[in-house]
Amino acid sequence: MNANSLVRTRKFCLMAFAMASLLIPQSWAEAPAVKREESASPKTKEVALDGHRITVEVADTEASREKGLSGRVSISPNTGMLFVFDTQEPQSFWMKNTHFDLDLAFFDAGARLIEYTQLQAGDERIYTSRLPVLYVLELPVGWLDSHNIELGDQLTLFESTAVGNSTHLLPH
Repeated sequence: MNANSLVRTRKFCLMAFAMASLLIPQSWAEAPAVKREESASPKTKEVALDGHRITVEVADTEASREKGLSGRVSISPNTGMLFVFDTQEPQSFWMKNTHFDLDLAFFDAGARLIEYTQLQAGDERIYTSRLPVLYVLELPVGWLDSHNIELGDQLTLFESTAVGNSTHLLPH
């Protein structure tokens, strides 16, 4: 094979490869190996607010924060959802497709309660916190009042360690 034939063969192979790559659907190239957000189980943690323990699902991604508790038919006592945001700023919530009333508790970067309110099921009005917050806790309506929760109360997030003790993860 002479040099010209070799060059033509290489060019042909490169062109064939380029054309074949155009035939592969674009979605194959872009599809992730695992869709983590859809397939992952919710993160469940234990928190305490003024010493009262609550089991929460943690919403710490854009997708999980957007979905929240919408679409569910009920919420159990002493359970809730903890929204963890990337930056401390006023946060907005609504109750579209949420089928039960909720208490919302807003916390600053130090995990201190700085504001709370109640929202009604299905209300599509947007409620925005008056102050910048880093954490928001959604609980069954009336939970805050029945546990005598007040502004300034501390939120604590616990994580089990290998020896079964709890570790405080939120700042205070």
